[in-house]
Amino acid sequence: MKIKYLLFVLSVFSAFLGVSLLFGEDIPLQVITSPKVFSLMHTDLHDQFKISVLMNRNDTYHLDTQYIQKSLIQDGENHVPIRVERIEVSKERMDIVESEYYLVNFVVSLQIESNDHFIQYEDASIVITYENDQVMELHIGEFNYLFNDGSSDLSLYTLQGTYGKVNDVNTVTGIAIELYNKSTSNIIIKRVDIVSKDVSLNNDYLIEKDRDIDIFENVSDILLIDEYYFDSFESDEQQHSLLVKQTKKLYIPVLYNDNIKHISRFIVSVTYEINDEEKVFYVDDFIFMNHLHFGPEYEEHYRVYTYGS
Repeated sequence: MKIKYLLFVLSVFSAFLGVSLLFGEDIPLQVITSPKVFSLMHTDLHDQFKISVLMNRNDTYHLDTQYIQKSLIQDGENHVPIRVERIEVSKERMDIVESEYYLVNFVVSLQIESNDHFIQYEDASIVITYENDQVMELHIGEFNYLFNDGSSDLSLYTLQGTYGKVNDVNTVTGIAIELYNKSTSNIIIKRVDIVSKDVSLNNDYLIEKDRDIDIFENVSDILLIDEYYFDSFESDEQQHSLLVKQTKKLYIPVLYNDNIKHISRFIVSVTYEINDEEKVFYVDDFIFMNHLHFGPEYEEHYRVYTYGS
């Protein structure tokens, strides 16, 4: 009799444990995003990129790709379909705003194909609808995605960033780029830009620089001026000749135009003139800095969301 009672108690406990594991603790899911600039260039059908967030739980159905009904990136009435290929969850938790969170990476791909198309969302969100019809909408920042191979008159020799603090945030302060004219005609370089609205390059200070530049060198020292300001203003075109089969090293400092005062990965575009025709050469999105956009210096821009379990 005692054995039957003990078996009954164990079966009830096992059932309770199973239900608990299935549905997780009855704790609301809290999600934190840190808006950033996405500046990406399409290269092939297998292109993927990460959207990183923080979550206070790792046992929720929100992390199950099989439970996702549909997903997209949206800005107002505009949207583009995406596929969540996988979801990466850190093993360790991070201390953020006096609480502990898991780092979660949504690894996604765009579900469209084009040879010449530019998506620019200034206020983008990732929107995921689950099988129970719950919708998780998370603001991610500025989203730029370029479908364009660009011209073939130029080729990239070298590309590096300079780094420092802007508004107490470690970020890219400028880029040093070396270009090669592989065409049979002389080229006039007019502008070098970042494919972004919130962050740009200051072409007023575009200079030719033959010497090597240290990655932590101060912008004002490179430009040989007293002080450089990263605030926004319009910058004009320049005229830098690049002769046939020659290379040229250029340096251009960054401008931060809006609330987002940091950037780590972006497309570089070079506007030039050849045979009285204006063209654009694109440099595939390059990872200048590989670090998380979570920490005390980013807290004022955090977006916090709460969802029922």
